[in-house]
Amino acid sequence: MRRRRFRFLLPLIALTTVLTLAESASAQRKDPPLKRVPGTRVSLLPVEGFLPSERFTGLEYDTLGASIRVEEFPRPGKHLIAGLDKKTLREQGLIVQKSMEWEFDGRPGLLVHVGMEVGRFEKWIAAFGDEKSSVLLTATYPKSHSREFHLTLKRVLRKATWEAPSAVDPFDGWSFSLTPPKGLKYARDLERGLVFTENGKYPTRSPLEPLFVVERRKLSTVPSDKEAYARSLLGDSQLFRKAKITGKKPLTVDRRAAAPVEVNGVEVRGRAQSRQTRVRVFFYQAVYFLPGTKEVVILRGTGSEDEEKELTEKFSTAARSLKRQAKKASAPKDKK
Repeated sequence: MRRRRFRFLLPLIALTTVLTLAESASAQRKDPPLKRVPGTRVSLLPVEGFLPSERFTGLEYDTLGASIRVEEFPRPGKHLIAGLDKKTLREQGLIVQKSMEWEFDGRPGLLVHVGMEVGRFEKWIAAFGDEKSSVLLTATYPKSHSREFHLTLKRVLRKATWEAPSAVDPFDGWSFSLTPPKGLKYARDLERGLVFTENGKYPTRSPLEPLFVVERRKLSTVPSDKEAYARSLLGDSQLFRKAKITGKKPLTVDRRAAAPVEVNGVEVRGRAQSRQTRVRVFFYQAVYFLPGTKEVVILRGTGSEDEEKELTEKFSTAARSLKRQAKKASAPKDKK
């Protein structure tokens, strides 16, 4: 019986040994220079096949469905790390396979390997930061390519460096920026945009609290009917549904703003339902088509119907403050 058990354990011992030796060999090879991820203060080891994404902040290997997402938050690192416990991740459909404390670029953090309850992907998640801001790195890859990416992406995250900001500039690396609506603070970045709220926290406690989202998209072709395209966007908002327009007008950038941009745009406002709670809310949407590019800027805001006049003024003023960023901000140098 003992011999049979030992024979059963042999393949497992061999596999463990192979993985340990592979990781050791990976750690001993000389690393290439780190490269800054566009639009972030994070630098990563380059990985063949991974290119800057046009859909989110980070890198992706489009044909394989692999990616490395980079998110930066204006809140302490310890708060971000606390949200990576087994229970919280399980609620998101993620099963923790391994979790370890790790020092990222001299800052304490957490590195977690997870699998998905439903799906064919695995992830390495890294969280770290300081007393004011933090970073979340999520490397996702297909299980079918685990042998190729498991150790590689783990090493990429462990070697990550971060230039902590003295003051967070949410538009760093973007082709444009704007002045947020009066009274709203940067809260966090989403997949394709930035969120601003009254207390700098997201999600808000109520759909009636003022919320403003700045989003950018790259189009394959610029639509000939820009107003029709802008209307079509009302249906894919994550903030509201069943939008009914009560007012609209062409949108031009305030020429008094610094470095104004000549754009074609349209803004609409009206009433809708909160997508999450079905509560009736006021909504605002402005759409800019940046000249000479295929980039479109989508600005959306929601709040209480009772504050429609005040919010319209705040959101519209923010929309008209749009200006181009200096080229150096959108093309940061590689970190050696």
